[in-house]
Amino acid sequence: MSLLIIVAWLIVMIYLAHYALRVFGVLTYDETQLMPSNIEPIIVSNLVNKYIGTSNETTLVVVVKLDGNETVESRLSYVNNAVNAIDAPSISVMDLLTAYNSVYTIYNETISRFAMNVISNETPGIWSLYWRLNNDCSTILSLNREYYSRVFNITNNIESDLNATINYGQILYYETENYYLRNYPNASLTELFVLSTRKYMSEYGYSEYINVLANETLNKLEVAVGNEPTPYALATENITGILLTSYEEILQETYPGLNPVSNVTGYVYQSLINSNANATLLRIAILIGPNTNLNLLRLILIQEYTNATPPLLLPYMYQLTCNNNPSIVYSVIYELNRSVINVLVQEHPPPSMLDLPDNITQKFLNGTYTVAFITLPSSYEDTIYDLLTRKDWTYPVSTDVILYELERMVTSDVNIIDKTTSVLVFITMISMLGTLIGPVMSLIALGLTYLASLGLLYNWAIHFKLYYLTVYMIAPIIFGIGVDYSMLMLSRYLEERIRGHGKNEALRIVLSRVRPTILVSASVVGFGLGSFAISRYGYIQDIGIGFIIAVSLTITATAIILPEAMRLLGDGGIMAHGVKG
Repeated sequence: MSLLIIVAWLIVMIYLAHYALRVFGVLTYDETQLMPSNIEPIIVSNLVNKYIGTSNETTLVVVVKLDGNETVESRLSYVNNAVNAIDAPSISVMDLLTAYNSVYTIYNETISRFAMNVISNETPGIWSLYWRLNNDCSTILSLNREYYSRVFNITNNIESDLNATINYGQILYYETENYYLRNYPNASLTELFVLSTRKYMSEYGYSEYINVLANETLNKLEVAVGNEPTPYALATENITGILLTSYEEILQETYPGLNPVSNVTGYVYQSLINSNANATLLRIAILIGPNTNLNLLRLILIQEYTNATPPLLLPYMYQLTCNNNPSIVYSVIYELNRSVINVLVQEHPPPSMLDLPDNITQKFLNGTYTVAFITLPSSYEDTIYDLLTRKDWTYPVSTDVILYELERMVTSDVNIIDKTTSVLVFITMISMLGTLIGPVMSLIALGLTYLASLGLLYNWAIHFKLYYLTVYMIAPIIFGIGVDYSMLMLSRYLEERIRGHGKNEALRIVLSRVRPTILVSASVVGFGLGSFAISRYGYIQDIGIGFIIAVSLTITATAIILPEAMRLLGDGGIMAHGVKG
C-alpha cells in the first residue's frame, strides 16, 4: 500500500514538474498589469489612453554626478554621444534641470536681496528694542533685590528689637526685685538700669539698641516718679508699657512713618518711590516675588512693550527680553531673515520648469548633480541603459529601469541563495541523522514538491497573470517548513527506536503524535501566508496563491509521503548502519 501511494504521488509530481521550466516564460514583471481597475493610477492611465492614445515612448531620467575634474558640458556631452550612437527613431535628449537651476538661482538671489533690504530696515529697531528691554529688565531686577532686601532687613530688625525689648524687660523686673527692693532706700533707678543693662550685655552681647532703650525708659520713669521712688510708687508704674512705648519711638526715629504691625512693605515701597524709582518698574519688581521669577518678568515686559513694538518683531520679544548676551540679536536677525524669505516664497512661489523657454535650456550650472531627460522608444531603453552605466557617474532612472534591475537582481541572487541553502540544509541533515538516505529522501521529496508547485503555477499563469516574484518566494517556504517537518518525523522515529520500540510501533507513535502537530503548524502557516490572496492588488494575491500551493504540497510530501517512505525503508532511512550502529 505504501508503495502504491508513493508511486501515485511520484506520477503526479513528475507530471506537474515537467511544466516547471515553462513558468518563467509566462510570468508578469510589471505590477501595473496586476492592479485593480478602480485605483487612481489605473484610472488616470485609462483616461490618457482613451483620449490621447497609447504611446510607445518613454522618458529616461539620467542623473549625472559632477566633480571638479570635468565640466558639466563634457559629461553631458558623453550622454549626448551615447544617445546619438543609437539608431533609434524619435530619440532626443534635453538638459532642462541645469537651466532651471540657473533660473532658480536668480530667483533665490532676488528673494535674498529683498529679504536683506527688509532686515536692514529692521536691524536698528531690533537693537533698540533689545537694549530697552534689557535695561528695564536690569532695573527691575535691581529694584527687586533692593525692595525685598529692605523688607527682609526691616522685618528682621523689628523682630530683633522687639525680642530684645522683651528680654530686657524680664531682666529689669528681676533686678528690680533683686536689687531695688532689697537695697531701698539706698537704691536708685539709675543704678537699677545700669545693673539691668550690664546683665543683658553679659547674656546677649553688646547692643546699641538696648543702651538707647534703657536711657529712654529711665528718663520716662524719672519724670514720673523721680530717681529714688518708693517700692510702692515704682510698682504702680507700668514698666512694660513704658518699654514698648520707648521701643515704638525708637522705631519711628529709625523708620519714620512705619507701622511695625502691617506697613513694612508699604513703607519700603514709598521710600523707594521717594528715591525716584520708576513706579511701573517697581510694581513689576514686587510682582515677580522674592525668588525672582524670570519667566514671569519676561511675559510682563512683553505685555508692556507689545503695543509699541512693530508686528514683525513680536515673535522674537521673548528671546530678546532679559538676555544679557547681545549675540541673541544676531540669532533673531537670522531667524527673521528666514521668516521673511519663507513669506516671500509663499507670496511669490519659485518658477516651474514648464515655464522655461527653450532657448535657455542649453545653459548649464556647475554643481554636484545635473539631470538629462532622454525621450526614446521603450524598446531601446535597455540599450541606452547599458551604454550609460559604463560610466560610474551616470545613473539612468525610470520605472522600467528599476523593475529591470530588481528583476535581474532577484533572478541572479535567488538562484545562488537557493543553491547555498540546499547545500547547507543537506549537510545539517546528514550531521543530525548520521545517514545519507534520510536527507536525500527528504530533499528529493521537497525538490519534486518545488518543481510541482512551479508546474501548478504555470497552469495558473496561462489562464491568469502571475507575478514573477511568486516563483522565487515559494522556495524558502517549501524548503524551510519541509526540512523542519522532515527532521521532526525522522528524529522522533530515531528516538523511539533507540528506546526499544519496534519499527511499526515507532512509526505509529510518529504518526499519532508528530503528524498532528505538523498538520496544525502547516495549517497556521498556510492560513497566515495564504491571507495574501485576499488583497486588492493582483501581485499580492499571486504571492498568496503561491504560498497556499507551496504549503499544501509540502505538507503532503512530509506528512503523507515521507511516513510511507519510512515504512518501506525502515531503519535504513535514519542510520547508515541501523539502530544498532
